[in-house]
Amino acid sequence: MSRQGLLFGSLIFVVAGAPAPVDAQSRDLAPTELKRSYPGSGVYTCPAMDRPAAPSHDDLARARQIASGAQQAFTLGALERAAALLAEAAALDGTSAEYAYRRARLLEDLERYEPAMVEYCRAIALGGDRLGPPSPGQRIDAIREKARRRLPVRAEQAFVAALSAVDRQRWTEAIDSFSVAVELAPRWSDPLYNRALILQHVEEYEQALRDFRAYIVIITDVQTTVERQPY
Repeated sequence: MSRQGLLFGSLIFVVAGAPAPVDAQSRDLAPTELKRSYPGSGVYTCPAMDRPAAPSHDDLARARQIASGAQQAFTLGALERAAALLAEAAALDGTSAEYAYRRARLLEDLERYEPAMVEYCRAIALGGDRLGPPSPGQRIDAIREKARRRLPVRAEQAFVAALSAVDRQRWTEAIDSFSVAVELAPRWSDPLYNRALILQHVEEYEQALRDFRAYIVIITDVQTTVERQPY
């Protein structure tokens, strides 16, 4: 399970009323746990991806059927539906780099850049680094450049100031500065993630849980419902 999954699960446990483990209460927050890069600050590194399970024959067939429906939706200009259907196909066949790449392109067209980057990274992890053109890596670079141009200067400055406050263990100052970045760039997930970690560290668990939930929504582009239509 990924780190954010573990933290998210542990926070649910805490908010439900169970005490936090003593070592979790007393340990220092390691600065390396924070996300420190921002668009234009350096080379982007894809997050670690879990190894997908091999799909069954039935799942493969169903995934192909759903992916075909996604292509039809795309042809009709229904990008939202096409992206949702490809997510469903990928859930059935998590080994397909093609589904990840196709969904990433759709999310990019819909200007959902962070989940698009995650999907491009998934395509690379599944061996699809040569898909395209342009390749997943090239698309990530292009998105990063778009994000750099769109990121408000004050949001970037607040983010850097917050990291400096963390390094000096000035938690309230760090939370306030990350909050400024969140307010100025609400679709930028990294300030949310960092603020959640610090809130957890200072035992503000309910606020931390809200931030983790918001972060997960941004990076996964959660689709709660998919309108079903015959193929």
